[in-house]
Amino acid sequence: MVFQYSRICQVIKSHQNLPIHPALTPYVKSIDIELFNPNTTADALSYRVLPDFFVVLGFQCGGSLYILEQDTKRQLFHCGISGMQTQYRIFQPETVDTKTVLVTLYPWSINAFFREDAYQFTNQALGLTEIIKRSPVLDVEEQLNPITEPCELACMVQRLLVNLLETNKAQLPPPAIINLVQQFPCLDTTLSVEQLAKKYAMSKRSLERKLKSMIGISPKQFLRLSQFRQTLQQIQNGAHWEYLIDHLNYYDQAHIINSFKQFSGFTPGQFHAAHIALSTKI
Repeated sequence: MVFQYSRICQVIKSHQNLPIHPALTPYVKSIDIELFNPNTTADALSYRVLPDFFVVLGFQCGGSLYILEQDTKRQLFHCGISGMQTQYRIFQPETVDTKTVLVTLYPWSINAFFREDAYQFTNQALGLTEIIKRSPVLDVEEQLNPITEPCELACMVQRLLVNLLETNKAQLPPPAIINLVQQFPCLDTTLSVEQLAKKYAMSKRSLERKLKSMIGISPKQFLRLSQFRQTLQQIQNGAHWEYLIDHLNYYDQAHIINSFKQFSGFTPGQFHAAHIALSTKI
């Protein structure tokens, strides 16, 4: 299995990547079935999801999924959405039999499916019935338990999403916004917000307004999250401190460690060690 560096765990494996309806391809990055290793013990089921630019819809057709927050354990909705995350989260399935269909949306897709500004979803885990008309979501929820085949659920979910697109008469955001977001894996993080706006032919205020409404975060947060994601990738590639400082706009080694730990809960060294272990065990 290919290691997914957004998820730090030893219990998850992605089943097949499912085909996407043509009407959804501008908005949906992937549809995956998430299963758990049946040999995993109950106390080892929790896993950490690191901050990323993508929005995720989750539909559970077996068991329940919980989010661990400090000293609390909160059950997630069986049909829910997690907006763009700027901080790590820890999840725990009820049992190894928990099955989830994950629909990963491109960062600009919230406006297409939901008549809400994207910032209202940032760092949130919400039930779909809190956002859209209950009836179509309830139709999906009612069929979750009888469904034992995740592929069948995925088809039903896609029908719901196509219906939402048609209802909302969805339109893509301006090309400049899509182009900016697509550049995050290699974005020049030395740019200031003013320089970023100028590069994409927008005023600073226009960039701030559009990113917050369409993507869910400010330009400053966008640059910091891009810096983190690139750092994550470079650590996986075995980059040294000097490279990270020279190429990703860090002041020194302490700056790298503090920033990385703020996003992930790990030091770079701890993450690298976990990555090596996962690469050999999964």
